[in-house]
Amino acid sequence: MDNLFDSSIIKYVNQYSQSSHVFDLVVYHFFWNNMLKGGVIVAMFWWLWFQNGKSDFSIRARLTSTLVLSVLAVAVARGLALMCPYRSRPFHTPSLGFKLTYGMSKDTLENWSSFPSDHAALFLALSTGIFCVNRKIGGFALLHTLVLICLPRLYLGVHYPTDLIAGALIGVSMGWFACRPTVSLKIYRPCAAWRERHEGSFYAAFFLLTYQLADLFEHVRGVLSAAIKALTKHV
Repeated sequence: MDNLFDSSIIKYVNQYSQSSHVFDLVVYHFFWNNMLKGGVIVAMFWWLWFQNGKSDFSIRARLTSTLVLSVLAVAVARGLALMCPYRSRPFHTPSLGFKLTYGMSKDTLENWSSFPSDHAALFLALSTGIFCVNRKIGGFALLHTLVLICLPRLYLGVHYPTDLIAGALIGVSMGWFACRPTVSLKIYRPCAAWRERHEGSFYAAFFLLTYQLADLFEHVRGVLSAAIKALTKHV
């Protein structure tokens, strides 16, 4: 059920829908294009990892911990979405009279609860961790996440403001916690030992993890969904 805070903001933003065909399509492009969303954030992560050819132990410790806690942020967000009462997306809510933007399909994310935003949780966790390592690059990462990942989801009616705020709280808290010295060093030490012993397998696994984070585990979720459907048919 939508509240006054959410509905008033959604209705205000939605008044600009279909004002410009080009603008709507550009916003929609940022909504679905994972390279422009997570790809940019992950590129900044790797930039810091190899900055000046070699990063010091504490920087890599915080970056590794940020990756691990970002996965946890997504898990928490998805867990809350499954446990909390179902909340339809703004553009799926008839009472709002939401006007779809150009390019947006009414079938998008059907039967997926909107609260909280797992995009906000994941990419703000990553951006916060990057910010803790490097203020300049991290500031750009935070700005990119807020303007090009979160706001399009609000404009397109994919999330209510409180969905994004809840996701942001999860993400920022996870990113901040990941960069506490005791937490980051505890997580990184076994990873550093793995890298020293088997550098090839370490970076292969690291690449796959960052690739899936950039993609918000879209392909993993697709495989799991197909597997669950296959199993339920035989039960």
